[in-house]
Amino acid sequence: MGGNCRSIWEQRSQVVFRGGIPDADEVFQNAQLWSWLWLKHKTNGFTYAFSDWLLNPNHRLSAVI
Repeated sequence: MGGNCRSIWEQRSQVVFRGGIPDADEVFQNAQLWSWLWLKHKTNGFTYAFSDWLLNPNHRLSAVI
């Protein structure tokens, strides 16, 4: 899923070009959000709320694959 790579790339850019501090929690949270958004818009039958996705993404993912 592109969101995971995007989260890492954005964090890298923040650190390298804007003097940011690496934040693994932020990368993980962004990856969760982008993964959910991607599935929501690209997968038929994916009707899970973001809060449900956060609680158990593996269960939700197995339901649509």
